Amino acid sequence: MLVAGVAACLEAGELAGAEAPEIADLLGMAVHGAVSLEISSYFEEADTSARYRLLCTSVLTPFMTRDGRRT
Repeated sequence: MLVAGVAACLEAGELAGAEAPEIADLLGMAVHGAVSLEISSYFEEADTSARYRLLCTSVLTPFMTRDGRRT
């Protein structure tokens, strides 16, 4: 499901620079780590949502095509 979502973003021109499985793997690895930390109560619950957004943004920024990030 994640690969399909990334593939749709690639096809729409929102992402570029790697194949869908590679970008999906990076997202999966990052989120897996974050979920492991959340399960172990590493984060305060109030901070979790903001941290996930920042994590996903950090992982995806190198592949984003909008705002001149990548052409």
